[in-house]
Amino acid sequence: MSKQGFRVELAPTEEQRVRLGQHAGLSRLGENFALERVKAALDQRAAEQTYGIPEDELTLVPWSAPELESAWRVAHPDRFPWFVEAGLSSRVPKEACRVMAAGFRTFFDSRRGRRKGREVGFPSWRKREHGGPRSDHLRNHRRQ
Repeated sequence: MSKQGFRVELAPTEEQRVRLGQHAGLSRLGENFALERVKAALDQRAAEQTYGIPEDELTLVPWSAPELESAWRVAHPDRFPWFVEAGLSSRVPKEACRVMAAGFRTFFDSRRGRRKGREVGFPSWRKREHGGPRSDHLRNHRRQ
């Protein structure tokens, strides 16, 4: 079986360019939100450990995509009300949570020696880039 890739050049109108930029920003915000949640939970666990709280009673860290998506759904109406008002796709934050969860999984697999290649660091904050080498990826989501 062989895989073949295609490169497609988009020529969006100015209005479409603005909407694409809004969705790219939402993706960055979603990934940073997920990272914020995990770091906050890790800090909370560290504080709880200094108080001698047993391991099984420590704050749980939301490592998985479903846990991160759930945290997004709870937080976004208060923290990011413009998300719904702007009519942005609800799929973007879900995908951002999936991407960040995959980053955590890759990090831990790398630390445990389950991943080939160079060692991978802990996921970092996603910065705003204007035309930089990193492009946001689009996935083809089809309903089955």
